[in-house]
Amino acid sequence: MAKKLRRRGHNVFRKRNTKPLKALGYGLAAIILVGGGILAARWAMTDGAKIGPESSGVSGGIDGDPGESTQEPSTAETTVPTQSAEQNPDEISAGNLRAVYIPVSLLADSSRLDGFLDQAKAAGFNGVVFDLKDDRGCLQYASAIEQAEAVLKTQKSRLSADPSLTLEALTAAAQRIRDKEMVPVPRLYAFKDQIAPYALAAVKIGVEGGLPNTVWHDTAPDKGGKPWMNPCSSEAHRYMVSLASELKGMGFDLLMVDGVQFPDQEYSADYGSSDLASLKRDQILSAFIASMEEVMGDGLITNLPALAATGDATTPFGGNPLTFGSPSVAPLIYASQWGSYLTVGSQTLENPANNPYGTAKLLLEHIHLRLQLMEEAQRPEILPFIGSVHEYQALTEVLGEDAPFVLYQEGDPDLTGFN
Repeated sequence: MAKKLRRRGHNVFRKRNTKPLKALGYGLAAIILVGGGILAARWAMTDGAKIGPESSGVSGGIDGDPGESTQEPSTAETTVPTQSAEQNPDEISAGNLRAVYIPVSLLADSSRLDGFLDQAKAAGFNGVVFDLKDDRGCLQYASAIEQAEAVLKTQKSRLSADPSLTLEALTAAAQRIRDKEMVPVPRLYAFKDQIAPYALAAVKIGVEGGLPNTVWHDTAPDKGGKPWMNPCSSEAHRYMVSLASELKGMGFDLLMVDGVQFPDQEYSADYGSSDLASLKRDQILSAFIASMEEVMGDGLITNLPALAATGDATTPFGGNPLTFGSPSVAPLIYASQWGSYLTVGSQTLENPANNPYGTAKLLLEHIHLRLQLMEEAQRPEILPFIGSVHEYQALTEVLGEDAPFVLYQEGDPDLTGFN
């Protein structure tokens, strides 16, 4: 059964109370239902973002100004309060998750994993997030689904990448996490995938005017261009739903999915002539999320770029992905990802990476405003990815002290200041 979210008194966002949608990825009738507007986004895409030379996107403003958020907090030290009571992993949901992202290599080393879990638990964390299908499309575990044999063979030949975990090792690592009264949260990248288009012919994006077997890249391959899975391919949807079903069957009640978008660059991309391709892109992505939710219920969490959630970079989505029907969303807030400046709506912040508090507060306030434009019953749970204790302080100021979050840092996590 789908796990019900437990609401927190201080969180300003409310989880919708509708029953999970029935699967939409397997039949044309359900897809047409979505096309009729049941899951359509409220906002059209907007133009004109300025997010610095190291980032990309398009922009549009937002009615209302949340005010200046560019200064660091005045407190000399910021710490995250630890949780005083033990939690049953079965009672941990997206609504009360305080997780830390870890590299999958840590799962494969039981002694290191145990030591880290003890440290994370002492610092107040109750979950860990890790990638089982990364942003290259590589499977990090030896999946047994129908499409996995071809994918694993192709990732070995193209990227010399073997899965880090057997099914048995993944099961054992997940149990070690649960034994610490914490919850394991795998993440899968969806259409951002450079392996499956070569392994599974039906999931590739074609090239306009190209040969039938040509695989499209987002720029020239000799300039670092990458292929993507085709969001309009029902086989691409089936591949992802099969992975989710496998993980659900292994006992994972929470699942994150990232890369639920069209490519950022689309020159000469041919998405084919399927029934899905005849729909608007927000309807296609909503149908995909509905199919994943049919498997995971309220345990589905969809990652999305912060500027897409604010309404400032929605072109790859065809609308604001907050409205696509995911029970929970995880906007990527952490300041280290930005370039020399960040513009959200009418506000510009210089050197955002050097001002994690101001950056997080600016983004969260604008996401807050976007969510307030939605009907209360349709607002998803919000689970931001943050990168520091300063961003945590901004999070609590906007969402309340009980707000869920994921701590994301490159490499092995540093929990200094979180205890």
